[in-house]
Amino acid sequence: MALTPIQAYSIIFFTGGFLYCGIEILYRGYTHISMFFTAGICFLLIGAVEALFHARFSLLLQMLLCGLMITTIEYLVGLLVNHQLHLNVWDYTGRPYNIQGRSVC
Repeated sequence: MALTPIQAYSIIFFTGGFLYCGIEILYRGYTHISMFFTAGICFLLIGAVEALFHARFSLLLQMLLCGLMITTIEYLVGLLVNHQLHLNVWDYTGRPYNIQGRSVC
């Protein structure tokens, strides 16, 4: 029995969200619900890159593209969560490689 596209995308989204949050909890001891949604979206985009560019782009180029997308999405979510919603979930101001306190690495 084949999955419908909605089922497949849901599995990818939830797998990404749960995996990322699980890893973050193991590493830092806590996470934030916004990271669940951020990771789910990133996993969907990684799947889209692979589906769209598998035969046209090298694996290295796909990896670079995915890295840029993930960095951009995490930056935008950081702006939304910290600046617009004033939740102050992340602040990387004192660390290297940050833009306005948001991590870019």
